[in-house]
Amino acid sequence: EKKMSIIRIIYSNSFYTRTSSRSALSMLFCLLVSSFMLFPFSLPAQKLKDDIGRINQVYEKNRNMSFHTRYSIYATYTSTAPVQSSPGTVKVKGDKMYYKIGNLEIMKNTEYVFSADHDQKTLVIMSRYKGEGLTEKIQPDLDKIVKLCTSITYFDSGKGIGGYEVIYPSTEFSKMRLTFDKKTFLIESVSFYYREAQTYGDGENSKVRIEIKYSDYQLSQELAEEDFSYAHYLTRIGNFKYTVKEPYLNYRFLNEVQPQ
Repeated sequence: EKKMSIIRIIYSNSFYTRTSSRSALSMLFCLLVSSFMLFPFSLPAQKLKDDIGRINQVYEKNRNMSFHTRYSIYATYTSTAPVQSSPGTVKVKGDKMYYKIGNLEIMKNTEYVFSADHDQKTLVIMSRYKGEGLTEKIQPDLDKIVKLCTSITYFDSGKGIGGYEVIYPSTEFSKMRLTFDKKTFLIESVSFYYREAQTYGDGENSKVRIEIKYSDYQLSQELAEEDFSYAHYLTRIGNFKYTVKEPYLNYRFLNEVQPQ
């Protein structure tokens, strides 16, 4: 039985498959899109839809930005101390994106996706498919929330932070909680509550909560081009051919670049 880990949660479909080309911040939402239910708009649902529009607008407008994340696993729905936690970083420059989650780095641009997994000592480069969406959402795919849920509750956390609790009838998660800054409409946190017990740590088993916190937003930021390139790890020696640089010669290298 596989134990729960931060990376396995975010990449429940391995990075080394084509399905992983989706944004790291929206991977958890992909798990929710196994079935769709039309939800008649009540007042909270309509307010959520309006707030989602404002949140999406902020992230789509700021295509040169960076922020920090922290992914945490909690043993129960109400636990206050995580059993596992991993910091992350996201950088965006136009159509280029960089993610760092623990010891996993991912760089994406219009030509390829590159990953450096320092725990597994593995480097992977693969082509972007023609027709694949190049301008990805930085934020979770919030538009899907309304179609999947059976109830929506708005709450005010104080200090200018608003939020929603969304209940799902039959997805992998029983509910989701989203908080955001009511002035800037930047996301503060997203929490997922697993419907079934999960195995984690030294074999413990319970219905866990996953929390993603977002902080230290830097908007309209000038970012270095090398942050979005394999150049630190690989040297290109010809069409679709690369060599690994020092000090990564002991890493396994998978070249999945294909001519378009």
